[in-house]
Amino acid sequence: MHFQSNRFSTLIWLILTVLTIATFSIGQASLAGKGVMLSLLAIAFIKGLHRHLYLGLARMSLRTPDGIEVFMVPGEFKTSPNGIFRRDKPNQYLATTSPEYVTRDMDMLLELLHDKRFPLFQRYLRFVLDLTEIHPFLDGNGKLAMLLGDLFLLKQGIHPPYFAKYRWENEREIFELAERYSCDPQRDISIFYPWAVKAYEFGLGISCGNNESMGAG
Repeated sequence: MHFQSNRFSTLIWLILTVLTIATFSIGQASLAGKGVMLSLLAIAFIKGLHRHLYLGLARMSLRTPDGIEVFMVPGEFKTSPNGIFRRDKPNQYLATTSPEYVTRDMDMLLELLHDKRFPLFQRYLRFVLDLTEIHPFLDGNGKLAMLLGDLFLLKQGIHPPYFAKYRWENEREIFELAERYSCDPQRDISIFYPWAVKAYEFGLGISCGNNESMGAG
């Protein structure tokens, strides 16, 4: 689904991340007293964060790739098919998960994210990319995936890469990699390691060293 929105600057993105962590921490502290603990990356939290991204709007009017008007309820999974709009190739869309399989695929993705048999950074990349590919909401999936990925790394004490800003300036490369990844039955995430290194260097202005370090930890 393509929806016109302002690009997040690095500063705004950082502020949003910090505020989200703060809000989550306050909520955790409040619920802990009642014997209830939320998981940062659980379906309920993901839906709640999506709702907050749209500032509490009850619903929004959007257009499908076929030009049909549909209404999105922020925080609710899609009930209509959608696609990933390619800004580098106008009028082309990448396929996404059908609405009836969204909950199933999201549950599987969260299981993978918490599966410590796989290196942490691999899980992070798979989560961001697969959430974007599932496209569980009609709009806002890319921003949501990167924000959730940032939160996941920050909770591990790892500074996240500057994917949001780097993506806007290297969209053709990103979409080409995404297509390769989507069509690969092995789901080889290593093709994104150089991209992740570049995203770090782009934001920090430093060299991150050998790409092979992405497979560790």
